[in-house]
Amino acid sequence: MDIKNICCFALLSVLALAFDIVAIGTKSWAVTEGPSKVGLFLICIDRRCASVLGRPIQFFVPLKAVTILLIISLLGIIISVALALCSLLKYIPKLLTTASILLLLSGFSALCGTAIFTVGMYIARNDVFMNAIFGNSKFGFSFAFAWACSGIAIVGGIFGLLIHKAKCKERTDTVR
Repeated sequence: MDIKNICCFALLSVLALAFDIVAIGTKSWAVTEGPSKVGLFLICIDRRCASVLGRPIQFFVPLKAVTILLIISLLGIIISVALALCSLLKYIPKLLTTASILLLLSGFSALCGTAIFTVGMYIARNDVFMNAIFGNSKFGFSFAFAWACSGIAIVGGIFGLLIHKAKCKERTDTVR
């Protein structure tokens, strides 16, 4: 039962990592005609592009904080996957707890980054934001994967901590 739970946690971690990598990779899907910048996310609307890592262009706001949050998220999820796999191989509960906390923090940092980006886009130019969400599927991919990554990482982290809590209770019951 414990091995099965750890496998589920490792799978959630890998899934979150996959979504995070794909979200970062969507910059290559969003390239359109005209000038563009390459960054962690590249957004192009009506031949105007903006990147989290690049300078803001016209209506886009600088979002260096988002870059840091997304990098922390990616590193956190990579470390979480490694720790989850180690806990699976060596069966060390402390590693699973550490992985769970890291995954949870990664999810929240990705969530904050995506939320700041979304709100920043909305405040900067409402009509462009709405057009991008509903009229430009390439733009939407970045957001969809980023939100999915955040959600899966948070669910995975909570799941890992619940496994740890169940193990602690099981150990306490065994001692009695």
